[in-house]
Amino acid sequence: MKSIIIGLLFLIPNIFNSQSIGEFYQGGVVYYVNNLGKGLIIDSSYLDASFNWTNDNKVSDWGPYATWVAGTEDEFIGSGFTNTISFENTYPNQSYAANLCFNSNSGGYNDWFLPSKDELWQVMMSISIIDSVIKIYGGDTISNGFHWSSTQVDSTNDVRYSHGTVPFTFFANGSPNGPIHSTRTKNTAHLVRAVRCIDGDCDFSSSINNVSIILEPKRTIVEVFDITGRKLKKLLPNIINLIKYDDGSIEKKILIQ
Repeated sequence: MKSIIIGLLFLIPNIFNSQSIGEFYQGGVVYYVNNLGKGLIIDSSYLDASFNWTNDNKVSDWGPYATWVAGTEDEFIGSGFTNTISFENTYPNQSYAANLCFNSNSGGYNDWFLPSKDELWQVMMSISIIDSVIKIYGGDTISNGFHWSSTQVDSTNDVRYSHGTVPFTFFANGSPNGPIHSTRTKNTAHLVRAVRCIDGDCDFSSSINNVSIILEPKRTIVEVFDITGRKLKKLLPNIINLIKYDDGSIEKKILIQ
């Protein structure tokens, strides 16, 4: 049965009424918002491979080995969609990483794409808040493995490679460090996580000047409880759920089923 999330309290509105980072919205978690309120959403789950590349059904090849794919070299935020379309036009109806995202209907949306290098980097910089929301709403937290971006290396370099990111490197004592960018050969299978643009608007080229903009800060979910104060492991349907964030704020939500 389809679930509907109703937000009862909006604590920090802004002049664009934009979504806030960490909000579960339009099929996934909002993880990036610019000063115009335009943003990116990451799917709540990994995509299953449509071809048996390895024994792991969560990984897929980027594309054919040593093949240049025109139109997939852009790195900036807002380019993942066009990179993905370019790949699909070159290799339609295939089982590569970009094809999986292009063909996804997760959450009832059909405009998912493989994130560009910079869009994927933003994912990795927002892991803590993404994972905190996923643990409440359900889905797959961000894996430690290498993730494909839709950006291949530029044509002046080795065309066998495409860009991606590993969420965590580790210190000698085993504690996690930050994400690290690297490249891998296109015919090796790695994780695929689709993203989409808020309201389907992927034009991030505009900017605004001389305007005082108030954006909601990043917040991490600390715990969820009901109106009696009982702690909950996840949101429960048809009751008032109280979500406490790390900034001390509390938001009320009802999950209607």
